[in-house]
Amino acid sequence: TGCTISVILFVAAMNMLIKPAVSQSRGPRTNSGARQPPLKAFMDDLTIATESVLSARWMLRSLDKTATWARMKFKARKCRKLVIQKGRVSDRLELKVQGESIPSIT
Repeated sequence: TGCTISVILFVAAMNMLIKPAVSQSRGPRTNSGARQPPLKAFMDDLTIATESVLSARWMLRSLDKTATWARMKFKARKCRKLVIQKGRVSDRLELKVQGESIPSIT
């Protein structure tokens, strides 16, 4: 058994990291026209979903800035990206977090 407050503090810290990034982009639109959230999180796992690479870069830049301020480090080698352009998977576009390139799924 561990301290119950440590989980609460961790979630609060992750929320501080996530909040600035959410305002950088709107999420993708569904077929019905509703917008999905641009950032989904579960504990220390984050998923970014945007309609453009530029929006993803803005969100990553915001996460980078906040994580650096909090003295946290992203491990780009443990991250993955999936870029779909015109219905096809593309790995030509580069996304970076804290100066490291994020590898593609393919």
